[in-house]
Amino acid sequence: MPDPRSINPRKFPFKSVGFLNKGSDDDHVIHRLYRYTGECDGKSLQECGNWLKRELKQKGVKASYLRGHPLVFVVEGVLPGEGGFDWEEIPVKNIRSVLGVGGVMYRFGDGVSNMPYDILRRPPYSCNREVELRIFYTNPALKSLARYLFTFGKAHQFIPKYGLLRSISDLENTDGVAVLVANDSYLQNHYDEIAEVKRESFGRGRSHLQIINADRIREVGVNEYVKANILSAVLFKAGCTPFRVEFPPTCKLCNELSQSLSVGIALKKVKEGYLKAGAVLMTGLGDVVAYVNGRIKLTGRSMEFSKDEARVFGELVGREITRYEGEFGVAPRLTIIARSRAFDDKEVEEIFDRINGGIRSVLGKRRLLFISSFTTDYNFGEGKVAYVPTSRGGFLKGFWFVQLPKFKRAVRVSFQTNVKNPQIAALAYIYLRSLDFTSLSLNRTSIAPVTYARRYLKWQI
Repeated sequence: MPDPRSINPRKFPFKSVGFLNKGSDDDHVIHRLYRYTGECDGKSLQECGNWLKRELKQKGVKASYLRGHPLVFVVEGVLPGEGGFDWEEIPVKNIRSVLGVGGVMYRFGDGVSNMPYDILRRPPYSCNREVELRIFYTNPALKSLARYLFTFGKAHQFIPKYGLLRSISDLENTDGVAVLVANDSYLQNHYDEIAEVKRESFGRGRSHLQIINADRIREVGVNEYVKANILSAVLFKAGCTPFRVEFPPTCKLCNELSQSLSVGIALKKVKEGYLKAGAVLMTGLGDVVAYVNGRIKLTGRSMEFSKDEARVFGELVGREITRYEGEFGVAPRLTIIARSRAFDDKEVEEIFDRINGGIRSVLGKRRLLFISSFTTDYNFGEGKVAYVPTSRGGFLKGFWFVQLPKFKRAVRVSFQTNVKNPQIAALAYIYLRSLDFTSLSLNRTSIAPVTYARRYLKWQI
């Protein structure tokens, strides 16, 4: 065990590793949602929104309209009732009262828990192979830290093998998981070499290389949260499923999520425009499979898909649906396409048409959900949600504000879907954010498989 003086014994401070939601220090400020229902005297929607914002500012009200929705305002406090304006407050309610569920449970190999950190005490939900774990440290002083990080309880029987790193090529392990424990200076000085190995490590769809920055570990301190994150990530890289995420059986709509296919898209700026990469998450009949699809890698001038890109992407998703059917013997109940940037109508139409191009016989049965999420600066209160519909038609369209417990700020979840119940979007967000096996923080707002695609894309160029 390492010298306690070399490891900070504090509670795991999420702030130190970027787990806190963005926002100001005024966490006590509670926001409200309002929609303007009055007349705009011939103004366009954008002009009307700007006019309302100026009027509210003159009255001393701190308010701003939502991007893309200039008649929906987020307000600090309560709007004044006088002044001739017609406002309708959009209700912000308790998550359980709106969705019928308050959160998820985590099923392990020997039972259920309400905490993902219990991976330290429980066997993984599924692990059909013996985990070969090779742990390298870059200098002898890091050996004790490496051993301490990978000392787990009786629930995990694999025996790690330790060794001093002689060459970067030692990390080119194709049979199991390789772990590199190194100081920040070493990682910076050997970045190009390590990045090359990391890129190659995605050959099976999941990287087999785990990199641990010893300086960061010492900064945040070592306790069960840190060790649980490392253990879960290593199990995932080994091809195991650390835990299964479950909703209460009373949530009938949630059955669609447990038998769903999700495709996450990440973006990266390059010379040619934007590189778009994809990762796939299949959750069928209790099995969870997540991997990077090397075919889903496109480059275009815009963050959005061009018509040609949408066509190619839709065809690739159609093939993933076929793969799901081959894996589980049934079609996915729901196909989710996720990214951090909202989808526009043209993208949705083109992708939908291409996905269904080769399976016209079940066109009426195919259920799709396009979803995007990002953290806002708004605080509606922990454990709260609000729904704002924007249009109806062939696809239901709108967005949710979701602020789970431990969230300092709300997450905006925009969606389009042909599922007639808008709750599917909020439930999908809650479900997918819990399936990131490489980060178990309860504060984390990102969703899998967007996170998997983003981490893969990080090493591509």
